[in-house]
Amino acid sequence: MENSKIRFGILGGGWRSEFFLRAAKAVPERFELAGVWMRSQQKAQALAQKYAVRVTTDLEELLETHLDYIVLCIPRENTLEYLEPLYSRGIPVLCETPPSDSLENLNRVWELTQAKQGKIQVAEQYFLQPYHAAALEVIRRGYLGEVSNLRLSMVHGYHGVSLIRKYLNVGMQSCRVSARHFAFPGIHHCDRTGLYTQGTAKPSSREVALLEFESGKTAFFDFDGEQYFSYIRRRSINVQGDRGELNDSSLSYLTEDLTPVTLPLHRVDTGADSNLEGFYHRGIQVGEQFMYRNPFPGARLTDDELAVASCMDRMGHYAKTGEEFYPLKEALQDAYLSLLMQQADQTTLQSAPQSWNR
Repeated sequence: MENSKIRFGILGGGWRSEFFLRAAKAVPERFELAGVWMRSQQKAQALAQKYAVRVTTDLEELLETHLDYIVLCIPRENTLEYLEPLYSRGIPVLCETPPSDSLENLNRVWELTQAKQGKIQVAEQYFLQPYHAAALEVIRRGYLGEVSNLRLSMVHGYHGVSLIRKYLNVGMQSCRVSARHFAFPGIHHCDRTGLYTQGTAKPSSREVALLEFESGKTAFFDFDGEQYFSYIRRRSINVQGDRGELNDSSLSYLTEDLTPVTLPLHRVDTGADSNLEGFYHRGIQVGEQFMYRNPFPGARLTDDELAVASCMDRMGHYAKTGEEFYPLKEALQDAYLSLLMQQADQTTLQSAPQSWNR
């Protein structure tokens, strides 16, 4: 984490934009919010009061201030409308996920970015959450050997594809996608607005998919719409390599002399019992080694907020150096394969080269 403060603005004031607001408030020594732009004066006033931040309905006023980058938090179908004027001003863009709403528009985003030489990264945060960052480090250090397959039941479409491609390290490989979609009954008890106590039964959507990459690496995807917030629908992952397996928070592997070893991914949080550091997440260990260390020690942020703050921090570095952390072409490929998963209901579809990977 660099020392200089990052000054950014936000276009849009919806639910996702509040993650960026909370991260900025929790790490004020690193992030400075120049302002938020919203269309509605009433909603702007409500957001300003809630977070004690500057909110304006005058877009030009915000864009004329000094900004290291803009967070684009608007409906995905409107992405293109805002990218061109931001590119023309030379303002780097951290675009919310996914970067557009259809295959046609995904290609248009790429073509516009190439034509205007736009500086853009996409705010895909899941691979930066503590658990996934630690698990990916376990793979990078070779504990599993060559990874061949995984079963993922943690996040929906686009975010799931992003994790799948990173865990399997398949790059832009072509892919066959098969999928089924279901609806199962369940008691709705929690969503992004909080807890429900009415005990109402509500159908929950479930997507099951098989992704087969040209290298033979394979992903088994299974996600229920209730899993994000539910206290009774478990999230799980299993990653298999030729020398080991990661099953949720348990790592099993063979040493060089083929001794089998099993170790936990141990989460370290401070503030329990008589600990006086205050409550925050320190990191995740395997044995004596940290696979992940919180880059914002002391900040009281959820795992998802930590990941969003990491996106913000890396975007600041990208704006200064051009060093990418989640390139547009990766985001476009993840969005494309996610669209195929939606379309491949009771059938199999084959991916084809697009403008960003030809």
